[in-house]
Amino acid sequence: DDCLFKCEDGEYVDDLKECKKCKEGCDKCHDEDDCHKCKHPLVLHNNKCMKKCHDGYIEKDKTCVKCHSDRCHTCDVLDLKKCKKCHDKYILIGEKCKKQCPKGKTMVEISKGNKICVNCSEHCEKCHSPEECHKCKKGTFRRGDKCVLKCKDGEIVTSKEECKKCIPD
Repeated sequence: DDCLFKCEDGEYVDDLKECKKCKEGCDKCHDEDDCHKCKHPLVLHNNKCMKKCHDGYIEKDKTCVKCHSDRCHTCDVLDLKKCKKCHDKYILIGEKCKKQCPKGKTMVEISKGNKICVNCSEHCEKCHSPEECHKCKKGTFRRGDKCVLKCKDGEIVTSKEECKKCIPD
């Protein structure tokens, strides 16, 4: 029995040497559950055909490939280490997903689930928003939500390094 047995596209040879249909959407398969090429416009993900790749994967040559980092929601198809969008708990810094912004920056959500770090206002070390500073850099003083190099005439520096108006006698 040296005959070479070949089935049509979308079929596979079963144990009884019969041609059986691959699962719906599959163009080439080894058996019913092991697809290795999908029909257009479907993509291959873990040997199954689907409409699009799962989060954390990117489509490359009609196949879903995993992004390098588990924190990554979508990544660059040419470099799987470069994140384009992070999962909810993380912030995109450069091309990596981090838990928090570095000193002098604060997190801003630019679209649903898409967070980036932006600079705090000048002389600010920690802020709630770009306009709202809650810790000034050493050698600067807080006036309201901003940090200043020196207090105005008629103001004193408190023990918390804040500028407060002098109270007249």
